Amino acid sequence: MEINGYSKTRNNKLYKTALSKYEEAIDKARETKPADQSEKTARLPQEGKIIKGEIIDLRYQEAKIRLESTGQVITAKIDGKVPLSIGQSAEFVITDKTDDQITLRLVSSDNNPMHDIIYKALSAAGLSASEKNKAIVKELLNFQMPVDKDTILKLIKLTASYPNTDIKTLLLLLKNQLPVNPVNIAQLEAYQKGMHQMLGDLNILTENIKVYLENMFLQTNDNAVISDKPAGKTDTINPNQANGITEETVKDLYNLQNMGEKTSNLKENNLSEDYIYPNSNTNNIGFDKILNLFKQLLYILYDGKTGIYKAETPLQSVLAESQTAGFLEFIRSLTDLNADSGTNLDNTYIFPNPENSGNIINAEMSKPYTDRDIGSATLRDLMNLIFDLVDKGLIKSPDENIIPSRLFEAFIGISSTLSDTEKEKLIKLLKAGNYHHRITNTLHKRWTLSPESLREDITDKKFFRRLYEDLEKLKGLSEYGLLESENIRTPINKLQDNLQFMRDLNELFLYLQLPLRLAGQDSHGDLYVFTRKNKAHSNNEQLNVLLHLNMANLGPVDIHMAMKERQINAVFYLEKSSEQLISSHLHELSDALIKLGYKIQVKTKVSESKPDFITDILQKDASVKNVSRYSFDIRA
Repeated sequence: MEINGYSKTRNNKLYKTALSKYEEAIDKARETKPADQSEKTARLPQEGKIIKGEIIDLRYQEAKIRLESTGQVITAKIDGKVPLSIGQSAEFVITDKTDDQITLRLVSSDNNPMHDIIYKALSAAGLSASEKNKAIVKELLNFQMPVDKDTILKLIKLTASYPNTDIKTLLLLLKNQLPVNPVNIAQLEAYQKGMHQMLGDLNILTENIKVYLENMFLQTNDNAVISDKPAGKTDTINPNQANGITEETVKDLYNLQNMGEKTSNLKENNLSEDYIYPNSNTNNIGFDKILNLFKQLLYILYDGKTGIYKAETPLQSVLAESQTAGFLEFIRSLTDLNADSGTNLDNTYIFPNPENSGNIINAEMSKPYTDRDIGSATLRDLMNLIFDLVDKGLIKSPDENIIPSRLFEAFIGISSTLSDTEKEKLIKLLKAGNYHHRITNTLHKRWTLSPESLREDITDKKFFRRLYEDLEKLKGLSEYGLLESENIRTPINKLQDNLQFMRDLNELFLYLQLPLRLAGQDSHGDLYVFTRKNKAHSNNEQLNVLLHLNMANLGPVDIHMAMKERQINAVFYLEKSSEQLISSHLHELSDALIKLGYKIQVKTKVSESKPDFITDILQKDASVKNVSRYSFDIRA
């Protein structure tokens, strides 16, 4: 009985306590101001914001939540089926907010830790949990970058400034402290797509310069407009108004009153001053324009060290001894042919003294034609002799084997002293000799790397400095009206942007593009050295290098080399069609390196996938100690 009595008493006490708590909760709920839903929603943060509170009532998918920050009670719809209970405190994100309804989504740390971190990072930064902001924080975490407020805000601003740019591209630039601007974005995207090859733009530039020069010949000979269209497809207009350059504009460039300013600007662009010192008595600006353009291109090709020529300069001061002998032999054969034909040349070019006139092969020395006669003749005399030979049909195609390029250069060098008639004949001679092809072929050789010069040109990056300087000079010629073609300006700008981006990359790791000139073909190459430049290296540290080549017949070739001291381990990653051929010749490479004192292990592997080396290096820590950090079993 005592036990039962005790039990009844205890149960009564528990019941009274529970009833008291229940009534207390009811009273508390009744004391809450019955503000309407629109008032409650008006006080809430906007969509995407995170709220935290205690669930005080829960019926199906609708819950009453007392907010932790203000004590306000709201009624909201819960998105999705989630395990909630009365009395539970939780974080929610506002996914929808209308006049009479709030929709919340639970922020769960149990099912998705990344999801939880993203929401907490945005909450700590006081930012909304919009899809865009969540994507930004997610990528920051993937790139192992800070998710503090400043970094998130910086990315938000960048994505607003470049809405069409992938967040990953912006992060790659930001993480590596590369300037985020339209040029670098375009360059990085080109690298990611494998469309960054400098070689293509170099070939386009040389070809467009050649077409431009061809059309300048048309302008001077046929009064055709200079353009970037193929020769023969241009419209006929006044040559002094070609491409909008009027006679007044050109004369302004020639105005000696402005010489100081013009000279200063030319020096800033590393251009020759010859352009602003034309023959002031000329009546055909087109003649001066093409001759001065050739003069400026020669100035570029010779790094500003072109010869100083005068009309009275003798031949032996222009050509090397071997070239002089060959040229004289050529002239001898033509004059002998001319004598047999019974036609006299105008000997005053070679013998200005009337008493020495007569048949050129019966010269003044009481013996037949001598080398000394033409060898001591002046440039103007030789030029007019060649004009005469061309007019008489004795020289039909003055190619390199007939008239050396150096002699053409000398004729161009004295062009400002020539009459309009002589200039016109010189331009026709240059056109007949395809001199514009010689110029562009030389530019191509200058702007590509041969296997023989590769080591010397890239050791101190001499090649890239020279190329950038050449592009600056060409841009200057465009600004001065000598290269007025959008098809020339565009590749110049693209190449300069590419070189600048490559320079920025080299602040992080060693990387070089290699525009290669091989036997019978050009080939693009990429050289990667997988090590951070700002890290100290020991002499016995392994060096990892990747050389990527695009070969016309072999396809893409990736050669990975790991070298430590004098031990080399090399793997050639190839397409299946070329793997057998390369394998059969690997012993030749091994034998050559062994003779140089190296130990080598080399093999081939077939690879069909496509990598993105730049992204891989920029996204990861490039200070690798072994190749396993990177995927080399791939091709570009």
